[in-house]
Amino acid sequence: MKKILSPLLFVAVLMLTGCPLQTEKSIDEGSYDIPSWLMGKWKGKAKTDEKTTTYLVKKVEGNKTKARAYLCDEKGTPNSEYKDIIFSTVGDKNFINVYESGDSTLTDPGYYIYKFDKVSEKEFNLLPVLEHKIDYEVEPKELKAWLLEHKDDYSIFDVANIENYKKE
Repeated sequence: MKKILSPLLFVAVLMLTGCPLQTEKSIDEGSYDIPSWLMGKWKGKAKTDEKTTTYLVKKVEGNKTKARAYLCDEKGTPNSEYKDIIFSTVGDKNFINVYESGDSTLTDPGYYIYKFDKVSEKEFNLLPVLEHKIDYEVEPKELKAWLLEHKDDYSIFDVANIENYKKE
């Protein structure tokens, strides 16, 4: 009986904690103008992680709502690897859509959705949106409506894995 309960308990815990929300499309094509203070180097980590990661954030030329976050090495030097980011506003809240290209076998390409909270011009938090009743193939209009309805409901966010970033 114990052998059966252990796998069932693991599956139950996994289902209750959820996964970060990944969608095929972004919330929109960008509806939040990126503030100038956000450009530069940022060091961050998830609340539950000891490892820090540094990114250099740059606006995409000719676009007010899109940026690229270049991964930096241990010395703080940016490399060619980057993540495309689209900034969106839903009601009175700001979100970012972080594109991941995925790999051809285990992960699909798509956007991870985070609530973007400014603490100051030298600090911000990213709060991952949990996967609930939203499908990977959700249309942007439906995704935006769902976020608008639930934007103040903290049960849709992975509060345990909030990511905090500070300007270097």
